[in-house]
Amino acid sequence: MSHDMGIIQLRDVYLAKMHVAGDARALANKNTAPKPPDGLAIRYDVFIPFDLPHHLVIRLEVRGGWRSSVPVTIQYDVIAEALFEYPKHWDLKLAGRVVRLQGGSMLYGIVRGYLLAATGGCLGGPVRLETVNWSDVVETIEAKQAARAAHEATGAPKRPDSDTPSPLADKKKPVRVDTAKRPSAKRKS
Repeated sequence: MSHDMGIIQLRDVYLAKMHVAGDARALANKNTAPKPPDGLAIRYDVFIPFDLPHHLVIRLEVRGGWRSSVPVTIQYDVIAEALFEYPKHWDLKLAGRVVRLQGGSMLYGIVRGYLLAATGGCLGGPVRLETVNWSDVVETIEAKQAARAAHEATGAPKRPDSDTPSPLADKKKPVRVDTAKRPSAKRKS
């Protein structure tokens, strides 16, 4: 199928961060090993890149922990970005939805492969991220975002994220592509 028929094209993938930390203290004494973080935390942002019409970038952050069959804890923190091109006849809202759903799913699969390869030779590895239904991930994140926005619109004080724990919890409000702005030249650290 050609690009003009309505398919997003993956143009580039960038691994922005990969941090893997293992702790084998449990091999000596199981009470000294840190407990891995509960579940899998996923967050994403979609934004418009500079000087690239009909392109969107999705930035995916995946964090969590792994306790293998041998008592070794592995914690991971991965950030990857993917550049997608969308058909010229699509509006930004449609492109953003497709990139969030299909592009995010593609990038999550790539991150799974990165993490599997990076931990394949580790004691207690390899880390195999769980398979997720990406549309459920997007729905969960967007529902939390909408609830947070509705709550803030009432003028009520902000609630901490901890009152609604979820293995798919987003710690930072994602940028919705239908309201996304071009990033400024200066980035905050």
